[in-house]
This record gives sequence, structure tokens and C-alpha cells, in this order.
Amino acid sequence: MNPVIKALNFRHACKLFDSKKKISEEHLEMILTAAHLSPTSLSEEIDSCPIEGFEKK
Repeated sequence: MNPVIKALNFRHACKLFDSKKKISEEHLEMILTAAHLSPTSLSEEIDSCPIEGFEKK
């Protein structure tokens, strides 16, 4: 199966959150960029990000 389709089909609800576990800056950048590029229900772009220090490229 295509890895993108496989990832999109994956459903997971996080029940436990480890606040001590850190992700790399590279992964955070990738996640925020993907969220920024995702379509909205109103087909509007998001011009700002509530995450401190994130700038869209």
C-alpha cells in the first residue's frame, strides 16, 4: 500500500501523553508544514501558527 495512503488511513487517539518525550526540530517543522498545507473546510489558508517560533516558508 502507498505509504501516504497508509498514513492517512491510520487513526489513533492518544490516551497517554508523555510530556518528557521530545521530538526533533526537523520532525516538528515537518508536522507544522503538513498541517499548514492541509486543506480546510472553508478552503482558506492559515496565515499564522500558534506555535511559538514557527515561521511558514
